[in-house]
Amino acid sequence: MTTTTKPPTTTKRKKPAAAAPPAPAPPALERVRLAREHTHLGVSHAPGAEIEVHPDIALWLRAVGAVSPSLSTPTIQP
Repeated sequence: MTTTTKPPTTTKRKKPAAAAPPAPAPPALERVRLAREHTHLGVSHAPGAEIEVHPDIALWLRAVGAVSPSLSTPTIQP
């Protein structure tokens, strides 16, 4: 009587999933000086007040004439 042996089966190992790329850092906030009264994050600010906003918001505020051109600088986030 002859016995047949099966060759060992090879199992394919899955490669570990690649780590997701890190999320991009948020852009630095911009400090703007208000030219007229403005409510930002639920707080009313008087003309001349300086606030820090996202660059897209700063662009919109400039477009609608709500900020003074005398101050508009990016601020560094810690």
